[in-house]
Amino acid sequence: MIDSPLRSAIIDLLDEVLTPIMWAELDALLAARYSLSISEDQFSAILTAERQCGAGRGADELLLLPGLRVPDAVGDTRYMTRSDWAVKMRLTGEALEPSRSLLMIRWMCDQLVVAKQAGSDTWPALEREIYRAAEVIPEEVIEEYKDEMAIEETSGSMIEVIRNSAEDLASESRRNFRDLTDRFAGKFSRLSPGELAFGL
Repeated sequence: MIDSPLRSAIIDLLDEVLTPIMWAELDALLAARYSLSISEDQFSAILTAERQCGAGRGADELLLLPGLRVPDAVGDTRYMTRSDWAVKMRLTGEALEPSRSLLMIRWMCDQLVVAKQAGSDTWPALEREIYRAAEVIPEEVIEEYKDEMAIEETSGSMIEVIRNSAEDLASESRRNFRDLTDRFAGKFSRLSPGELAFGL
């Protein structure tokens, strides 16, 4: 595959976020950081094209890969990852999604702050995606942080509330998340390089 500005931007973003990324998250981040966009069809097409050209690339050449779903090691094309990541970093699935989502929310909040401080006008899609993703955070946790920080829901500080809530919940689940990824990474170590890359 010929490198393009879009592919290069995706590779750069993944290098920073270091967790499997879904289409809507990627599209919002690309808009905020690079004034680029990616449709859901483009997201799928990139993964398909990377697989098709993967056989012709050297082992040290970087590919964009799907997630690797637990517990069955199926290629999870809802997510995009990098071929130079350790297997445990590419794992996806119902048991891992809450922790992955919380980590992504925290990272998106940080990127939103950077975009606003830079005076960019490309951040609204990212803010909308943060509010959508934050639905996984229990309402009582949000309310607790709002009370603690003494803010109104309509203020810009709601992003800080969401970020702090996500960070605390992610910290609470980190040990279980690490245990699960370590266990399945060990289990999947028996797969061939092609199976590890694209799933069963």
